[in-house]
Amino acid sequence: MGDAMKSTNDVALTAVFTPQALADDTACIDLIAQTQRRTGERCLHSDFDVTANTYRAESAEEALYAVSYRDASSNKPSSILGAEIADELGRAWLRGPFFAADADGDWSVLASAAFDALRAAAKQRAHTWDAFVETSHHRAREWYEARGFVQKAQHSIYTVDQDRARYQPEPEVRVPRTDAEIDAIDALASQSFPGGYLTRASFAAPPSDESITLMIADENGMLGYIYASYEPGAVEAQIDNLAVTPHARRRGIGRKLLHAALAWAIEKRAAPQVALVVRDGNVNARALYSSVGFSLLADGVHLRLELA
Repeated sequence: MGDAMKSTNDVALTAVFTPQALADDTACIDLIAQTQRRTGERCLHSDFDVTANTYRAESAEEALYAVSYRDASSNKPSSILGAEIADELGRAWLRGPFFAADADGDWSVLASAAFDALRAAAKQRAHTWDAFVETSHHRAREWYEARGFVQKAQHSIYTVDQDRARYQPEPEVRVPRTDAEIDAIDALASQSFPGGYLTRASFAAPPSDESITLMIADENGMLGYIYASYEPGAVEAQIDNLAVTPHARRRGIGRKLLHAALAWAIEKRAAPQVALVVRDGNVNARALYSSVGFSLLADGVHLRLELA
C-alpha cells in the first residue's frame, strides 16, 4: 500500500493511509488527539495520549487508516477510522471513529465512508471486526449498531502510573521452558478468553522488548500465566492476559504474576504507565488490581460485526 490512496464516493473524499502517512499529517493527528481527550467519546482500542510517533511505529502491514473529508477540496479531516488487522485470525480491531467536537450530523455519513474504505482496502483479510468505545459514547454506539455491530460485553480499563504501582520481586515466576508448558498456557487461555487475540505463537515467543509470557508452576504443572506487552511508540504497557487454573485459585498466584509483569513493564521497559481491561462483574479481579495501585480510567462496550 502506498503512503495514501484516494477514492471518491457519493458523499465525501476518503483517503486510506498507512500509519506512517497518517503520522505525517498534522491535521489527522490533531483530530485523533482531540477526540481522545474528550471523556465519554473516546475509543478504547486506542491510546488516550497520542502523538505522531504512536502511528509512525506501527506496522504498515498490520494497520491502516481511512480519513473522510467534507469535500474534495478540503485538507481538514472530518472523520477518521483505523483498523489493526491480524491476518492469521481473520480479525480487525477498529480504532475510532474520531471526529471533531463540533461535528454535525454528517459525521456518521463520513464515518461510514471511512469504514467502507477500510473494508475495501482490507479485502478478504478480516471477517470479524471488533470495536471498543466508551459506554457513554452513545453516538458511536448507535453508529456501530446501525452498521450491523452487536454488543458482546462491557469492560473497564484500569491504569497505574509508574510511581504508584505497588509490587515486589516474585522468584517463583518464570518464563515457560517447554512445549508442554506452552501448550498448557494456550489451553488455559482458550478456556479463560474464548475468541481472544493471543495465539500459541504469542506465548511461545521468547521474551523481548515488546512482550513477555510469565508463569508459575509446581510439581503438578502450570498454575497460572500472564502475558504483557509494550508496543513501540505506545505510552503505556499492557497486561493482555492473566489467568489462573481453577484448582490454584485463592492462593495468591494471580497477585504474584501481576507483580512480576509490573516489574517487567516498569523496571525493564521503563513504561510510564500500565493498563489492563477487566470484564464487567469480575469483582475479584478489580479488587486485585486496585490493591497494587490500578485505578479505573474508563468503562467501555465491546461490539462485533461478523461477515459471512
